[in-house]
Amino acid sequence: MTAVGITIFISQLVPILGLEQGLTKQHGASSSVVEKATYLVTHFGHAHRLTMLVSAAAFAVLVGGRAVKKLLARRERRWRWVKFVPEVLAVVVVSTCASLSSSFSASAPPQEPH
Repeated sequence: MTAVGITIFISQLVPILGLEQGLTKQHGASSSVVEKATYLVTHFGHAHRLTMLVSAAAFAVLVGGRAVKKLLARRERRWRWVKFVPEVLAVVVVSTCASLSSSFSASAPPQEPH
């Protein structure tokens, strides 16, 4: 993994864990990668569980979607259309419907201590 990859990974882990509000309160709107990494290590226990679950499910669909589509398209002729369905669209539609039906937006991430 390159330095850019590590930087992006750390930066994306903050919203995936639902910790962006606490990070912004502690370090301001623009924090460094070192500050983000330190905050992640020290506040991991305060991560929002539902946000982590939705993020992990989305990641699994995005990673596994391509392989499943390829397998379905090769096996039977009637499933060839599935290769034209973008995984990202499926993740957005399913997560939006799940959010609306389960009042996900009402479950705000917990307030982390300073």
